[in-house]
Amino acid sequence: MEALEVLLDAPNTEPVIGSLVFETNQATNDHLGRSIAGRVDRVEVLRGGHTVIHASEQRFLAFKESGQIATISQQLREGDVVECKGLMAPDLSIHIEFMKIQQVVPHKHRPACPTCDKSMSSMGKDQGLRCKKCGLKMDDRWIETPRLLPVNQWFQPPASSRRHLAKPLDNAPSIQNNL
Repeated sequence: MEALEVLLDAPNTEPVIGSLVFETNQATNDHLGRSIAGRVDRVEVLRGGHTVIHASEQRFLAFKESGQIATISQQLREGDVVECKGLMAPDLSIHIEFMKIQQVVPHKHRPACPTCDKSMSSMGKDQGLRCKKCGLKMDDRWIETPRLLPVNQWFQPPASSRRHLAKPLDNAPSIQNNL
């Protein structure tokens, strides 16, 4: 009501007979239920850039137009844990409107050869590793390197691709509109 009074008191404003205030559910997230979390089994990138996340017997769908959600969805790997909010489609998949990565598994790879810096490969079960270029042999092992994905931060599509009922996220990751 203060905004209305400021406008009415402004110069060159025509006289007003009355005013009404309308209540709306826009930008309230009223259309969303609880969030659903799942461990990623596999990620499928469809023709056109849409991404399907198969996680714990649930399917999450990130549309290409969802910006950061689509980009991050394509970087998920088996074992990552995601939490999503969205609407359920007739095929029982969840169309993602908000997404948060809860846990990221590290990237596992074979070590590089210390002599020639080429990748080592397995010689078979319990037989160790061998460099294909120089033939150096070493014990079988894996190296884990962290994957740099944002954890425990909610993401949503850009405003141009968002439903009118979706509440914009607060800029402070600690607040995140209590999702």
